[in-house]
Parts: sequence; structure tokens; C-alpha cells
Amino acid sequence: MKQNNTMALKLMDMTTERDRVESFSGGKWPFRTGLLAPQKMAEAGFFYCGSELNGWDCVRCFVCLKELGGWEPCDDPWEEHRGHSPGCLLARLARKQALLTVYETYDVMAAHCMAIQKDLLHRRKAQLEELHKQVENMIRAA
Repeated sequence: MKQNNTMALKLMDMTTERDRVESFSGGKWPFRTGLLAPQKMAEAGFFYCGSELNGWDCVRCFVCLKELGGWEPCDDPWEEHRGHSPGCLLARLARKQALLTVYETYDVMAAHCMAIQKDLLHRRKAQLEELHKQVENMIRAA
């Protein structure tokens, strides 16, 4: 459960564009200019989550939690976001946070919190299902 809490805390830290831009600074993000520059990616809601496991060009939306990779220099982060996560409120609004109304900001943050809770519940359910299998196996073995 500790790993789940760590992920939730990281997601909570990515609610500002500044924090999302900073997430690209220590990684191996391959694009520094153009449409995929860290500032542009952060405006579209993405923070850097690349690794050897999921690819060095992997990003995640702080609102809908969608992970995207396989970026090409000509990709537009807003178009890709909407195309791969049409239900994301931030992607549908297609405006950086500084240009959102107070009501839109509230709705985006509410969607962010709900996505985190859904993600945590999904992870916890998977843990409980695994525990259930282990208990069943122990009972069968006894």
C-alpha cells in the first residue's frame, strides 16, 4: 500500500504547470524545443514519467492519469491528449491552466482527485484479489 500512497502523493505534486515542467528537468526527455518542449507538454497537463521500463518519452496527465509515449517531433500534445483520452476534462478544454475560469479550475481539480481515488481503488482491488488467490491456495494445500 505504501507504493500506492507514493504514487498518489506524486500525482498531487503535479497540479501546477511549474511542477510539471520541473518533472522534465531531471529525466531523459528527448524533446527540448518545439511542440514537445517541456513547457508545452506541461500546459497540456503532462508530467514526465519516463523510465527504461516504460520508455524515455513517457508522460502522464495529472487529470486523467493517461500515460502516453512514442512521441514524434511533429505531434501536438493537445491533439494527442484529446485523441487518446477524449474523456479528460483538461484535454477537452484545451487551454493551459492559467486561462481557465475559476469554475473550470474547480472542475479540473475535482476530476484530478476523482482519478487518483479511482486509481488507488483499482490498485487496492488488484492487491486484494492477489491476496484472495494466495489464501485459496493455502486452504487447498492444507
